[in-house]
Amino acid sequence: MKGDKEFVIGVDVGTLGTRAGIFNLEGSMMGMGSQPISIYYPQTDFVEQSSEDIWQKTGLAIREAIK
Repeated sequence: MKGDKEFVIGVDVGTLGTRAGIFNLEGSMMGMGSQPISIYYPQTDFVEQSSEDIWQKTGLAIREAIK
């Protein structure tokens, strides 16, 4: 039956964290995960984030949602 094993993943990356949701084709949430993103303040009036950290945390959020 179509839809029994088909899912979609929604990912939202914001300033403070990344979130992932797993949904069936009817729109019901089947799982969710979230991870904080590190923020660095190298000097006054400067804020930085690491693209590598964002990518790694997004993968962790997706894996958490799949569980």
